[in-house]
Amino acid sequence: TLQSQSSPMRVSNAGRYFSATELGNIYDPIFWDPNGGTHTNNPTKDLRAWEIFWDIGSESTAAPNRDFSGGQTLRIGRPEHSRFRWKGTGGTQTNANRALSASTLLDLFHCGISSVDNIEDPVHGANNLRDLTGPLTEVNALINVNTASKEVLKAVIASGLKTDPFIQNSSSSGQAATDIADAIIQTRPFLSTAELAERTRTREGKPAFGDEKLLALFGSGSEWNDSAAEEVFARLYNSSTVRSRHFRIFVTGQSIRATRSDPNKLEVLSSRSRVIHAFVKPLRDSVTGLINDQQIQIIYEQDL
Repeated sequence: TLQSQSSPMRVSNAGRYFSATELGNIYDPIFWDPNGGTHTNNPTKDLRAWEIFWDIGSESTAAPNRDFSGGQTLRIGRPEHSRFRWKGTGGTQTNANRALSASTLLDLFHCGISSVDNIEDPVHGANNLRDLTGPLTEVNALINVNTASKEVLKAVIASGLKTDPFIQNSSSSGQAATDIADAIIQTRPFLSTAELAERTRTREGKPAFGDEKLLALFGSGSEWNDSAAEEVFARLYNSSTVRSRHFRIFVTGQSIRATRSDPNKLEVLSSRSRVIHAFVKPLRDSVTGLINDQQIQIIYEQDL
């Protein structure tokens, strides 16, 4: 049935990660007592096992406990337990300590250049494998989520969801893309792409990635499962950056003079404006790959 198709967690058997977001498939035992044993000792609480670990929240009695184990995966692309989030992202940590959230792993790891393939090629295979698993990653063709327009963000997000068969038609996915793009715009700027998972909030203050009632909050009346939220986040994360070497510079020159009636006031005699698209090209050491210098290149310029 459609409902049974919503539950499995899909894990690649390729032998390597192609995106750091796949760390969200790592099993997390969560050795925590979520509420001081209330759920297990109180007969009035008839909760299913997964509901016990729905959220390890702000209860003062919640604490590490080896006798408890929730069968989950690292929460990347859906809300971390509120106990491990700082208040700026709807959690309970009093300081901005992001180290307790699983999504901070995205700031520490990358998987090389994920688009490289054909490692069996007898001529270029060795170089392709080096790039695929090497220490460098590239930001070619990635969009800057801090400056991208709403339409660009929607284009990256919108599509049917393979992991949630209930959200396949274009109207639902299109509405979700619009709503998430709005949430990103009202939350930015971001210091890292990992913050997309942690800080992107709706106007109601809910997480944009992972809240099970997200689409209902936005008025479309739909829900999505955890895997679907993670799929959308991975799609955005793998296509995004928070910085760019491309800049659009607007320059305006004016000729002015003091007015005859009042020397302290100025009047504009003429104006001229120009837009310049500049690219900051890094100059790397051919051996170490370190950036030693940079070069400004003018891609185009035009009078306005």
